[in-house]
Amino acid sequence: MLEDRVSQQVRGQQKALPLSDSAGRGIYYWPFSDVEHERRWCRLHDLMDAEGLAGVVLYGSRATGSWPIFYLSNWIPTRDTYLIVPRHGPATLVVQLQNHVQCATDMAVLDDVRYGGRDRRGQPDSIPTVVGITRERGLGEQEVGLVGSPTMDVMRRLEQDLPGVRWRSVGGRFSAMTSRKSEEEVARLRRAAAVTDAALEALRDGLRPGMTERDVAGLLEHGCRQAGGEFGIRHLMTTSMRAPDCGVPAQYPSDRPVGVGDVVVVELSGKWANYSAQALRTFAVGTSLSEDFRRLHDVAQQAFDRIEAVLRAGASVADVHGAADVIEASGFTIIDDLLHGANQSRPIVRTRAASDGVDTGFTFESGMAVVIQPNVATLDQRAGVQFGEMLVVRDDGVERLHGLERGAFEHVGAATSVEAGQA
Repeated sequence: MLEDRVSQQVRGQQKALPLSDSAGRGIYYWPFSDVEHERRWCRLHDLMDAEGLAGVVLYGSRATGSWPIFYLSNWIPTRDTYLIVPRHGPATLVVQLQNHVQCATDMAVLDDVRYGGRDRRGQPDSIPTVVGITRERGLGEQEVGLVGSPTMDVMRRLEQDLPGVRWRSVGGRFSAMTSRKSEEEVARLRRAAAVTDAALEALRDGLRPGMTERDVAGLLEHGCRQAGGEFGIRHLMTTSMRAPDCGVPAQYPSDRPVGVGDVVVVELSGKWANYSAQALRTFAVGTSLSEDFRRLHDVAQQAFDRIEAVLRAGASVADVHGAADVIEASGFTIIDDLLHGANQSRPIVRTRAASDGVDTGFTFESGMAVVIQPNVATLDQRAGVQFGEMLVVRDDGVERLHGLERGAFEHVGAATSVEAGQA
């Protein structure tokens, strides 16, 4: 049994679980069950054993990525954060800034949470603390795994102050370790999918001609919060169907006004408890899709359906490529990725014709969460649509997480003053 595999060292570096009133404010930060946390720490220890590592140091921040540290500690990094995990002995979470330590202590499933500190000029600087703990845990002359993407300056200082440590990057192994979602994780993805769906429905119901792209982004963000979650990415595109000038959603909204006859194409990741589920939909403003845009969307939906049909445990990237060949066969291309794993993890797949690198060695496994998102565009890339959503791979197919209507949303915002005047 799993519990029998958990050493006293693993148990000793966690708070008593399940959390109860005695855990203080931690009960309000949605910790996973005892079994789920133990499963994660067991996998990390298995990784250390397989790689012959004396320990692992994980690095994360809001800017460079928070997932690995969150996955193990339940704290979502803000500024520079380090998780120091010796193979034998307690783990330590080092947090910047000082006013973030209390929240980290409340959220984390570790007993040892410390403030990183400052340098002589008063600037935040966790390196001396991290170096001291690494030595304190007996890792100063050992082979230590590194997970995360520290800056060149951070890595230079760690190598300079810990000259006896032999660093080895194990981020890829760690990512593979976390790619198969437990049923507790899938439950969170379903909640995140409900947040995403609610926000896209709020846009369907609230979009009006005359709004700017910033207003559209605001509707999406508000919709996520109204559904009890948060938003991750909310890329969007607006263009005229009659004279299109854009083929893929942009990362930053502009002040371009939305008009009748436009399409609004949205890629949205709604989040719940730091898990995100992504859906992509196309909206026709005040009218139906034009003939050209309907053909684009029909091909996008056909590509989605074909990929969905071949996905199951044991399917390959080649299977996805074969299903997606309909895009180029229809005279179109893609600009964005065709399919990717949760949080932009492996596999990241484009169509066979549009690929600049092929993940040929990848095979899908049961429990993996993936986003299928055909961004079908014209060859000149001046017109495009997007359709897709997150699914979970199972042994015999896929599980749908979203309840959002599949298809394009047409005649959105049709009850406008313009149309009223024409009536």
